[in-house]
Amino acid sequence: MAAYLTTNASRTSSITPNAGIKTKPNDDGTIGFRRDQVAVTYDVRMVHEWITQAELDALVAFPGANGWGPHTFTLQGVNYSGTLTNEVQVLEHKGSLYMAESRLIALKV
Repeated sequence: MAAYLTTNASRTSSITPNAGIKTKPNDDGTIGFRRDQVAVTYDVRMVHEWITQAELDALVAFPGANGWGPHTFTLQGVNYSGTLTNEVQVLEHKGSLYMAESRLIALKV
């Protein structure tokens, strides 16, 4: 399992927990809850802040060389194992630097 690149991961990166809890109306008019998954997953939006063309190229090439996942990574001091859910997206481009984002679904490890 390859470690995903956390090159210049910004503090603006977000990690949103998803416990898989869904609501549904019961026959008696109350609201019922069900849990669709065993473990909490995390929707990760990793922002790569002002990276070079070479660093962007490495992020773009990563899934082709290593697959979509699972991959280990550390973000905001926590270790995860996650799968990429999209290609790297360029958010901004200023001169020779780029701001990009990666999105993953992950579990804490």
